Amino acid sequence: MTHPGTWLAIVDGEHARFVMHDVHGFHTVHSEASNTARQRTAELVSDRLGRSFESVGTLRHAIAPRSDPHTREKQHFAALIAAELNTAAAQSHFARLILAGPSRTLQAVEEALDPEVRRRIEGRVAKSLAKVTDQDLGDHFPAWPLVR
Repeated sequence: MTHPGTWLAIVDGEHARFVMHDVHGFHTVHSEASNTARQRTAELVSDRLGRSFESVGTLRHAIAPRSDPHTREKQHFAALIAAELNTAAAQSHFARLILAGPSRTLQAVEEALDPEVRRRIEGRVAKSLAKVTDQDLGDHFPAWPLVR
């Protein structure tokens, strides 16, 4: 078995992939996509908005939800990705971790990570790299940490 190296976790609200680097370059170890990211709001919530009654008279008003269903699903997806990273770290698949993605998504993933995994984070790249191919990642990370 080889010594675990550094993983690059590329995440956004809909997609995630874990990339490793070796002598042959970057290659994806695992990828994940959200099942609910492309759904309409009507498909994510099952009922109409709540109603409140006017204190005087018979008027009723819609009550807006406290959170956006799409935002809630993105946070749920970030927690799922963090759980996968926690499992991979527990199985010694990587020794170091670099997170890449939009700032809000990185924050949600990092908050859901175990403290032991958070200590393995060597860097954060607040940039969406979800559509960058493995072959083109070298342009974004020219000084990648060598596999030890």
